[in-house]
Amino acid sequence: DTFDPVTGLPDRTGLQEAFSRAVTFYDLTTDPLCVALIDLDNFTVVNDLYGPATGDDVLQKTADLIRASLRDLDLLGRWERDTFCALLPETTPQEAARLLDRALQAVRNEPFYASNDRTFHVSFSAAITTVHDTERSLEETLREARRLLTSARQSGPGQIVTEDYSSRPARPSILLIEDDEDIAAIIQFRLQRDGYDVTHCNDGQKGIDFARQNTVSLIILDVKMPGLDGFEVLDRLRKMPAHARTPVIMLTSMGREDDVVRGFELGADDYVLKPFSPVELSARVRRLLHRHGHRAAVSAHAHEARA
Repeated sequence: DTFDPVTGLPDRTGLQEAFSRAVTFYDLTTDPLCVALIDLDNFTVVNDLYGPATGDDVLQKTADLIRASLRDLDLLGRWERDTFCALLPETTPQEAARLLDRALQAVRNEPFYASNDRTFHVSFSAAITTVHDTERSLEETLREARRLLTSARQSGPGQIVTEDYSSRPARPSILLIEDDEDIAAIIQFRLQRDGYDVTHCNDGQKGIDFARQNTVSLIILDVKMPGLDGFEVLDRLRKMPAHARTPVIMLTSMGREDDVVRGFELGADDYVLKPFSPVELSARVRRLLHRHGHRAAVSAHAHEARA
């Protein structure tokens, strides 16, 4: 087998050779062979923010964490730049998903360090397919996995999907960081009614802590909060690879134009001025999610919520 110099894993050629041996060795009618395509989420952002040396460190450590979560009979290799491939013999898709979910939690919980000592976290998404045809190449198998993964990623990063994954995306998830409990309750009620999953954090630090461990489709962020204000939270969010491009709507008081300018400079996508209509806020959320590729999920769940 041939190996990748960064991760020490089998490279594309090594994976192809191992796949050929596996489909010859196993009776695919009785011993299911699963293949998983594993993509690091937002890896380009990691390289852009922290440089290629840190990017290589992320690849190497992520490879170690995934490998440690698999079994001795499984094989993990590096397929291309930020993509791994796992061969999982004698494994059903459901068992494979459990293994990869364990790996995902390990990767999410691992702190990575940039050259400036800044800490950040990463995640991955994976698609699992089952090999039934000994004539099918690894490239063809991974093309099918890529199709599944592209569809699943409409719901954001950190997805693990199998072939029985519904073509209907999961509910879009929203992180609401707002210290006013009454305003937060109104927003949650409206957005949940419109088909969104909403997580509420009542101060900036709690929002940051949640964002380090989770990915979401969109963030709603109040500007004026005790402790970390909205600008500090936004600045930290944009330095996290998982949230460098997550759409953010900021809430600010009427007449504070300087807030609007500063928020846009820090990377906010939209502003809503208080007092606001919950219906208007929901419409802004829907438009932003459409713009960021969540159209199918938003439409399906908004229709379901109103049915």
